[in-house]
Amino acid sequence: MEKQYQEFFAKPSSSRYAELLREQVAAPGYNAHEDYVELKSMISEGQMDEAAAELERLMPLYPLSPRLHLLASYRAEAIGNKQLEDREQEMGFTCLEAILGTGDGSETQPYLCSKVSDEYDVLGIVLREEIEQQSLVQVGEKTCDKFLCLSGAEVHFDITLWFGSH
Repeated sequence: MEKQYQEFFAKPSSSRYAELLREQVAAPGYNAHEDYVELKSMISEGQMDEAAAELERLMPLYPLSPRLHLLASYRAEAIGNKQLEDREQEMGFTCLEAILGTGDGSETQPYLCSKVSDEYDVLGIVLREEIEQQSLVQVGEKTCDKFLCLSGAEVHFDITLWFGSH
């Protein structure tokens, strides 16, 4: 993992997350819609060496993805590496906390995130919300994903940085 990301995980902050997010989105090969289907399949099928190789390929592209760190934690658990499992899980939750610190999820202060899966992780893992409806909205200069939740809550994510990327 590159030095700036190591420093972020050693001393996380939402402002540093936002800076690194811009770098991540601009990197060659970045895809906001990557959903780690192959990696999930490798882990569930017990193909741990292949999963390790896939993690090596994906981690430099998506170091701020909570889901990728949590999948790395599941792999570590499966191979019995408790130290790596705990570290990856902590990194995943650090990413979620950083996302929450970028806003309050309102229309005027939407959360920033690195990928589509981050939105679902914040909603499901942290906020424990069930999605009723998702829509794309323009809020001034920002492009946002707006989620209407079964609880009645509205949660917004600013996707301006990566909207329209592959």
